[in-house]
Amino acid sequence: MSIKPILLSTLLLVGSFSALAIEDEDHYNQQFCKEMQGKAENTLDDLSRVDCLTDTHAFEADWADGLKVYESIGQALYYAAESERLPGILLLIRKDNSEKHIRKVQRVIETYRLNIKLHTLDTRTHVLGSNIKEHLVELTNHKISDSPVEMSCTILETKTVNQDGLLEPNYMYSYLVVS
Repeated sequence: MSIKPILLSTLLLVGSFSALAIEDEDHYNQQFCKEMQGKAENTLDDLSRVDCLTDTHAFEADWADGLKVYESIGQALYYAAESERLPGILLLIRKDNSEKHIRKVQRVIETYRLNIKLHTLDTRTHVLGSNIKEHLVELTNHKISDSPVEMSCTILETKTVNQDGLLEPNYMYSYLVVS
């Protein structure tokens, strides 16, 4: 089997994957939760659902636009209380005006000194999931005659509010095959 059809099908998969994922909150939550080594869509005793439950945090994932950001504060606090974890929020950016909503959430966290871990993820630039990344890494180990398959990496910086209320950078990586 030639690597060219694999490469073409992978690129087509990447294109369709990113188009579908842009509006899929669950997709980004699953990715985030895997990165955090947590359990996605965890059901609590009262049947409420935590988007991502880690050993230390209960994360609520939501879009960083409109009233959803304010709901995320209450949900994160409730899930944390019920799961005996610390609260966390993942805000997903899909619009240009999301920064104003993120700033408002940060202001509430800082003003009331809430121990909420805040992550943001820009879905407009974050494209590939972990499974596709692993597949692309495998492709880079093959050669087409003398031309190696190369991979480009996009580094996505996210920001987390630490316990002192300061923003700390975190990095997520997206990979793309080029030839």
